[in-house]
Amino acid sequence: MPMIRYDTGDVGSINIVEKDNTRRRVIANFGGRKTDIVYNTEGNRLSPHVFSNLMWEFDVIEQYQFIQLDRKKYVLKVLSENHDFELDLYNKLISLLGGNAELKIDYVKEIPVLNSGKRKYVVNQMQI
Repeated sequence: MPMIRYDTGDVGSINIVEKDNTRRRVIANFGGRKTDIVYNTEGNRLSPHVFSNLMWEFDVIEQYQFIQLDRKKYVLKVLSENHDFELDLYNKLISLLGGNAELKIDYVKEIPVLNSGKRKYVVNQMQI
């Protein structure tokens, strides 16, 4: 079935598969949207899914938003009554971002929703 999309900014790749002596292109490796991709301090891409998977380890976190401000500056906004996890989370994020990352964890009362009613969990505000 053909997939017709407008330019949504989704990030993925095309693979070639062969079946019954016929080669076809298929869409693979969906990784979020261009604006949702953040980079570690070495310039390597980090999928938004990396942050989602990490946050599942911390069930006391009710909401979060990870923001890249600059090449090495990051902010994690967190809604949580319990802050006992902070050092563990900080260390895990630094291991993803790079040892020279400047990471700040801010505790907030809520992560605002977009007009769509959804929250944006990963944001890149870096000037390119």
